[in-house]
Amino acid sequence: MRLSIRSAVTLMLAASPLAYMSAEAGAANLAAACPSPFVMQLDWFPQAEHGYLFNLLGDGYTVDTKNMVVRGKLMSGSEDTGIEIELRSGGAPISNMGTNKVIYTDNSINMAVLSHYDLALGYRVAPMISVLAPFEKNPVAIMWDPATYPDVNTIKDLKDKNIVVNVSPYASYPKYLVTLGQLSEGQIDRSFDSSPARFIASKGEIAQQALATVDPYNYMNVYKEWGKPIKYQLIHDAGFLAYFETLAIRSADLEKLTPCLKDLVPVFQKSAVAYAKSPDAANAKIVDMVQKINTYWRYPIEKAAYSAKAQLEMGMVSNGADATFGNFDKAVVDGMMDILRKSGEQLPDDLTTEKTYTNDFIDSSIGLN
Repeated sequence: MRLSIRSAVTLMLAASPLAYMSAEAGAANLAAACPSPFVMQLDWFPQAEHGYLFNLLGDGYTVDTKNMVVRGKLMSGSEDTGIEIELRSGGAPISNMGTNKVIYTDNSINMAVLSHYDLALGYRVAPMISVLAPFEKNPVAIMWDPATYPDVNTIKDLKDKNIVVNVSPYASYPKYLVTLGQLSEGQIDRSFDSSPARFIASKGEIAQQALATVDPYNYMNVYKEWGKPIKYQLIHDAGFLAYFETLAIRSADLEKLTPCLKDLVPVFQKSAVAYAKSPDAANAKIVDMVQKINTYWRYPIEKAAYSAKAQLEMGMVSNGADATFGNFDKAVVDGMMDILRKSGEQLPDDLTTEKTYTNDFIDSSIGLN
């Protein structure tokens, strides 16, 4: 892994079982190098997967309920960085579009939350480069009823029993699971509309796509007509390794934003580690924004707490193979690109892995411990 362009002194906060290593110096003053507000496009309505971004948001923030935007001081811990941050909700405000499409229609957006395989798939028309990988594992999963299928433990078991797997018509990952031999094309039903209705009506006879940080909670606590455990396997653990919800910029903006990213990306790293250690304050801001924008999206504090805990316990938020948080492993990206091409995705012939990410702004001294 390449070293960060910033040097740092290692600091261990030994008082906590989840201490972090970071630079000894105070918060970076970002005003000289970064635009203000620094505008970030989220991929969905506010949720705990965005917790480290809301952790940056200082008290006294304002919520534009019409446009579903929150704006406030960009803080590094208790230190004001000198600029503001603006977080724009995904979902309905962007007509459920991919954030790589949205950022190319609005030059005021500086950075977008974008899963790395979506970045590669859209590169031909919307070239992007990722600068931070907040998740080592993708929480996307396939779920089933353990009571109906007590001998199913993996996605491959669903294939062997030819159980219908209901997924979104917009999801690309099922074809990669077919390439990997984990599913067969014939068992995939691409009609999932995000509602639990069909799974519940089938009494668990079908399998279904899920988010491991949300759906175990929902099926136990929210969907009262089900009210019992589900079982699932991450697509990551079934062999499709791809970085989830990376932070990405337009490729053409890399040179212009480099002075900013040198200081800003380590601030993101520290915020993610701090959120993993203590998520409550950021979760409260997420819930507050969700309540104020008042859409069909509902996100109680209990669900946010469940997600934050699951992210950590399941290794979705971790250092990966080294001691650094948020960097990319070239072998993982190479493997993802290979699967996409083997699955028939028409990626540009000259698209190399190095064009899709950079570790140049990562502070290698910052990590979970």
